[in-house]
Order: sequence, then structure tokens, then C-alpha cells
Amino acid sequence: MAGTDEEERRRFVSLLLAGSLSAFLLPLPYGVAMYLRDSARKGAPAPPLNLGPAAEVVGATGYRSLSLGAKRVGIVRTRSGSLRAFNLRCTHAGCLLRWHRNERLFKCHCHGGAFHEDGTVAKLPPERDLEELPLVLRNDNLLLMDKNTDV
Repeated sequence: MAGTDEEERRRFVSLLLAGSLSAFLLPLPYGVAMYLRDSARKGAPAPPLNLGPAAEVVGATGYRSLSLGAKRVGIVRTRSGSLRAFNLRCTHAGCLLRWHRNERLFKCHCHGGAFHEDGTVAKLPPERDLEELPLVLRNDNLLLMDKNTDV
């Protein structure tokens, strides 16, 4: 009887070790795939996006969000009247930002960070300002350019 108890214990420990090793190794291929996917997305810049006449880009609200390739972009009319375009990914952890019109802030709901309408950090934890994307006026139309696109 002692032999079977010992065999059961060894079998249990073997299964426990195999399960632990599997739980550790199985996420690795997923992480590598996500890294490669994100690297591929960052490679080629998105083509310019024609936003139409500059006066109509943000409308009465003073804000508009849209997609440029894989990026979510927010365009805001600042208090000084200029239009600014920003990547809406928080520089702290990559969460999507929301525009709060009454406070004139981009806010991150993951960790409570905030950015002013000019893209500068208003509230930590983010330590870097938002990525600004170029807006170019061409033939009375405003073009939104990816950061790596020639203007």
C-alpha cells in the first residue's frame, strides 16, 4: 500500500509541475504575436486624410474624433482658435482618452491622467505630452497627416 501512495504523490507532483509550466509557457506565443502585430502596424504611415474645409472640421462642439490608419485621433479647436490634432492614446499606459469639453481636458479613465487642450500633461501619472499630428491646409481643405508622412 505504501508503494501506491508514493506513486500517487509522484503523479500528483508531476501533474502539478506540468500544469504550472504550461500556465507559464502558453501566454508567451500570444505576447510575441501581439508584439509583432503592433510593430507591423507602426511601420507604414497612414495616407493623408482630407477633413474638408477648415471652418467645418470640428463644427459647433469644437471637437471631433476619427481614425487615421490604426490611430484614434482627436481634433480640438483651442481657446486661441487654432486646430490641433492628437493621438488619443494615453502616453502612460496606452488607454483611449476622452475629450471633456467643459473642462477642456483629454482624460484617461484607466489611471486618472489628464492632458490640456494643447496636449501637455495636466495630471499625472503620464509623464510625456500627447503625440501631435500635423494638420496641413491645402486647396482650402484641411489634411490630417500621420506623423511619419512627408508634408
